[in-house]
Amino acid sequence: MKSENNNYPQRFTPESLCNNFESVVFDVPIYQRLFAWRDEDVLKLMEDLLEAFPKGAPYYLGILTIAVNNGQLDLIDGQQRMTVTTLMAIAFKELDPEKNGYWNKYLANGNRLKFSARDEDTAYLFARANGEKPDHINSRMENAIKLIKDWCTQNFSNTSAFADYVWRNLTLFCSYLPKNYVDKPIELNRYFEAMNSTGRQLKQHEILLVELVSGHPNSVALSDLWQMIADNGKRIVSNRDDTIEEKDQTRQDYKWRLSHSSDIFGSAETHSEEFETIEEIKPASADNSSTGNGDSSKEMIISFEDLLLMALDITLGKDSSRQFYKTEHLLARFEEANLQENGLIDTFFETLYKCRLLLDYKIIWQETGGDFDYDILTEDKDHRLEKFQSMLYVSHQGEFYRWLPKYIKWLIENPDSNPELELGQLKNIDRELHPYIPLLGELNYNEVDRYWFWRLDYELWENRNDSEGWLKDNLSLKDVVNRYVFRANRSIEHLHPQTPTDDKSEVWDKEDLDRFGNLAMISASFNSLQSNESAGVKMERIHHQIETSQLQSLKMLHMWMIYRNGEKWTVDKAKTHEDAMYPYIERLYTKN
Repeated sequence: MKSENNNYPQRFTPESLCNNFESVVFDVPIYQRLFAWRDEDVLKLMEDLLEAFPKGAPYYLGILTIAVNNGQLDLIDGQQRMTVTTLMAIAFKELDPEKNGYWNKYLANGNRLKFSARDEDTAYLFARANGEKPDHINSRMENAIKLIKDWCTQNFSNTSAFADYVWRNLTLFCSYLPKNYVDKPIELNRYFEAMNSTGRQLKQHEILLVELVSGHPNSVALSDLWQMIADNGKRIVSNRDDTIEEKDQTRQDYKWRLSHSSDIFGSAETHSEEFETIEEIKPASADNSSTGNGDSSKEMIISFEDLLLMALDITLGKDSSRQFYKTEHLLARFEEANLQENGLIDTFFETLYKCRLLLDYKIIWQETGGDFDYDILTEDKDHRLEKFQSMLYVSHQGEFYRWLPKYIKWLIENPDSNPELELGQLKNIDRELHPYIPLLGELNYNEVDRYWFWRLDYELWENRNDSEGWLKDNLSLKDVVNRYVFRANRSIEHLHPQTPTDDKSEVWDKEDLDRFGNLAMISASFNSLQSNESAGVKMERIHHQIETSQLQSLKMLHMWMIYRNGEKWTVDKAKTHEDAMYPYIERLYTKN
């Protein structure tokens, strides 16, 4: 998508602006306030630049929101950043006119930055840029120049290397407003009022937004959509936790949005109607914290950056590995994809929108304490989908890319799926990740993959109502099992201690100690508490967990059930437990 705005800079450093857009002039409209940076703002910028200086990496100062007005670039937002860059140029030049004289190119003989209807400020910058004494002094700008010069003198005996770093690496991004907004001066004023006028380093996803929507005919609508999607603590459609009727309405709303995802673009006329005032358009959020009506105790199980990479992965039709999903390489991944040149910008935004809708509609959310919000909108009364998803999530901590992108892609391709099909697809994906059932002997302490503890707990939960199953003689415990929550526990506990600390505990041989029947997976803190206590002491703690609905393992619950008969834990009981548990694993890939 090309537009006339591509004739102007999309992002620039002082060096690239002079080399490629030498004649560009920026104008600050009358409705913008005066330069307002305080001393601490200026010094914070200089300190940030100093920190980045040894690395030689780009420093991203922010976004300039621009309206092209008869060939002139009106700064609707960003004049604070543009002004402080101009003041830095003056300071560098005055500190060392010989070595830093190239900054004159950026200043363009004092014509680079102008102020509409504020001729005195324009004249002030013109005079300072040309080494002349101004008739009018802008005290705040004058103070900033002095502050920058004093700071440089305190930190460098020679400023030339630092000035050269800023020349080559201080980066500003340009976002151009559509023409229908340019023609509304009052609305441009409101837009400016809504923007953030303080400088800070941009996050990768903010930089990415500018690069993706620059030149797009629906850039404002897509920016607003981006802002909505970026809030990972607030579902797109609210009012979902109340009555059955409201939940059903919300479910229908999501289905409609998924089937009309291309509506995010619309026509220029539709776009103009949807955004009646420029005040409605918001910049990309600086952080993804919940706002408005969101529930601050819940959030998506992946970050916004993870979501962007997942949508890109699906757009490109790939099945990418861990390396692709490293969020620190977000910009590099999109640069490699070259979406604009490949005509995939619209496809990506539509995919991103669908992914976010599905994360809201069909995927568990994480709660602040690490538990999960099981009440998703799918019509699965038994909550098997939610339980299986939480099992996958905790068993693949930090590796959501192994299952979630595949599942989201399948949901996109199968819009009429039902809970039974969705659970089957999740189990198929899980089977691909773990294609081989381990032998019982391979589940010992030294060889076992922790995944099998979580997978077994899911099977125990799913089979809790089996009249001939593991709970058949303990039906009173069914409510405890119903309330079981998967957690990211990773410590493997020996129920019979490896090194008994009391005289009553027997000493088991190594093979029996490490056998699957003597093991359970619990939290690190609980494991530390258990230490080498006797099985009896440990079982008292398990009993407390049962009574307080804080059970950490269904497998351990079964161990407790066997222990109660005789109040003793023996090798034979460990084997009995093992023989009861292993069939749930052994038959996994045959019962479906």
